[in-house]
Amino acid sequence: MAQNKVVEVYKGLPDWARGVVVVGGIAIAFYIGYTLIRRVRKNAELQADLQESDSAKSELEKLRRNGIVPSLSDSQVESMINALVESMNDCGTDEKAIYNQIKKVNNIADVQLLIAKWGVRYYRPCSVSSPISYSKYLFNNKAFGGNLSAWFNYDLTQTEITKINKILSDKGITFKF
Repeated sequence: MAQNKVVEVYKGLPDWARGVVVVGGIAIAFYIGYTLIRRVRKNAELQADLQESDSAKSELEKLRRNGIVPSLSDSQVESMINALVESMNDCGTDEKAIYNQIKKVNNIADVQLLIAKWGVRYYRPCSVSSPISYSKYLFNNKAFGGNLSAWFNYDLTQTEITKINKILSDKGITFKF
């Protein structure tokens, strides 16, 4: 019965008003669909980024079973992570600070612990070189993020990543970012 009333009211509207109702309904449906799809995609991206961390946790456990344990404590790794985040956040990248943190790694277990503890971190873009991204960040501080590999690939050149890999290989660590 209420549905018939709605149809009667709709039919009683002038043509322009019915057009507004139809266009408004389509716009609302589009917005809801777009929001749901965006949320599903964001969750899928988050799960993909967390996969690197989960894989590192699994590898770390295998290494521990084989007697290879991290030489760094959890608090040392957290301190390294904070330094890495600050060296890549905002405008400019402090490559030397990144290299100095990577030099603290002593074995493959340290690398896996670093990746596992990193998980997903969120990035603060440069307000000068990326004003649109920065304004998006101001409204959603989790708009830009990823695992450690994603941060390195976003912020560093291939030559700089190669230098990180060289620092690791010089210590006998075969892992590559």
